[in-house]
Amino acid sequence: MLIKKIAKKDINQVSLIHRDNLDTGVISHMGISFLEKFYETLLKQDNIFTFVAIEDSKIVGFATAACDLKSIPRLIIQNLWQEILISLFKNPFLLYKLIQMPFYPSFKEHGQIGEIFSIAVLPEHQRAGIGTKLIKRCQREFKRYKCKLFQLSVRKKIKSANNFYVKIGLKKKSQGKFLGEDIIFYQGKV
Repeated sequence: MLIKKIAKKDINQVSLIHRDNLDTGVISHMGISFLEKFYETLLKQDNIFTFVAIEDSKIVGFATAACDLKSIPRLIIQNLWQEILISLFKNPFLLYKLIQMPFYPSFKEHGQIGEIFSIAVLPEHQRAGIGTKLIKRCQREFKRYKCKLFQLSVRKKIKSANNFYVKIGLKKKSQGKFLGEDIIFYQGKV
């Protein structure tokens, strides 16, 4: 298996994995076109990175992380406003969730804390160490940006993900509510 930085040619596969496997998140419901433009925009950012796991020439997982997560709402509005309008036209119920996005707790973090904000491994490839390798690769990148700690969040109801993060040694940092759901924040050292 190969872990590498995302390339433009990988964006469609990553977008499909994101939509199909992170289906509780807001941007998953924005559609493939939005997700593709989202990852194209992230590809151009210096402090945001995505790594893909490739097995037999197929992307089987990915992780996207940032060293300054608070720049993301502005980035999305500035670069993806047309796609946001199209998505809202197709699904007006997304408006409430989109209005809440800038209030996500991680967007207020200060200091050199990295955050993995999207990670997914295809179900048929889970429990094979791919998620662990993606997180370790993000940790190495965080180190390059002089981050001492990193965090990630997951919905409390997703037991398998919560168990995985505890198993690999991440510590529960805090718990809160976002968009009416219980969210747990985990933290690890870089």
